[in-house]
Amino acid sequence: MSKIINNFLLIILLVISVVNKTYSKEDFYKVAIILPMDHQAMNYIVAGFKKELSVERNKKYKLKIYNAQGDSNLMKSIFQQIARSDYDVVVPIGTNATQFAIKMVKDQTIISIAAKLSKKYKAQNFINVEDQITMKKFVSLINAVIHHPKYLTLIHSNDVRMFQQSKLLIEELKNEKCEVQVISVQNISDILSSLKSINNKSQAIIILKVNAKISPS
Repeated sequence: MSKIINNFLLIILLVISVVNKTYSKEDFYKVAIILPMDHQAMNYIVAGFKKELSVERNKKYKLKIYNAQGDSNLMKSIFQQIARSDYDVVVPIGTNATQFAIKMVKDQTIISIAAKLSKKYKAQNFINVEDQITMKKFVSLINAVIHHPKYLTLIHSNDVRMFQQSKLLIEELKNEKCEVQVISVQNISDILSSLKSINNKSQAIIILKVNAKISPS
């Protein structure tokens, strides 16, 4: 069954926002992404990370992709290795990988994607990005990453469906006393050129695009 990702956010924004607050001893930030298995939808997420990191100019990133290939023993071994490493951010995809991350990774920031977890899974170093969220909850997520943001840049596709979503997001951010710079683009390739017009005081970039449909291979 195909899965609709509503208000698909290029999740790398959150990673960038978090690691930019990290005092890295290196000239680049280290990001680990963990896939539980080969899957078209998960590969799509990884491709999004790679693309967005390639256009981020404020800091260099070193991205490492791990694939557990559906093997729980391999998954455990991967997280043991990660726990001993100096990654700035650990990004498990899905519920199983996230459960391993919470249990085994204590000293790095964890930003999980699309994990369905009960309330018992809580940790100070853990943020879960759900694949379907309301704008109000999305703003709460932004506040968890950037404490009381004052100025953000919103880039959205030039599609009637996105204008309404952008409007809702702007209203929620204004309620938080956050000013928003809005940039509309025709397609994804226009995002790179739009970066030139981003205000210097912007604390983060939010990118909203037309809903993406992802089907298992």
